[in-house]
Amino acid sequence: MKIFHYHYPFYDVTKTCGEQLCSNQDEFTKENMRFYIFMRCKLDESTKLIDQTLQTVCGDCACSYQTVRLWVKEFNKGKESLSDCPRRGRPKLCVNEHTIASIKKDIDEDPHISVRELKRHQWPFVWYSSYHHK
Repeated sequence: MKIFHYHYPFYDVTKTCGEQLCSNQDEFTKENMRFYIFMRCKLDESTKLIDQTLQTVCGDCACSYQTVRLWVKEFNKGKESLSDCPRRGRPKLCVNEHTIASIKKDIDEDPHISVRELKRHQWPFVWYSSYHHK
């Protein structure tokens, strides 16, 4: 039975082959996986070997082979950033407590404001729903 020794930023553990090091998906983030792929690319390891190691270490929480292949390709082209590049098109809109409170404030100020007006001015993601003015 082979014994592997893995060292990652969060822990230093020795496990037997086949045992998973990450039981919680949060322990091995996308950035950690990308850093691992980046380092292995610098060591000229094959995509298949990098993927097999990630599958052994992370099991179900490992990224797919296609993702490993994509990042290996990017790193071999010279990319050094571990984060995603900005995407084209309209950005995802954030609906959180702050935006909900702001919309409610706008409605409280003008109870007769229409959904169309809300969408046109500053809240393009507003959809028809019921909000009862108190």
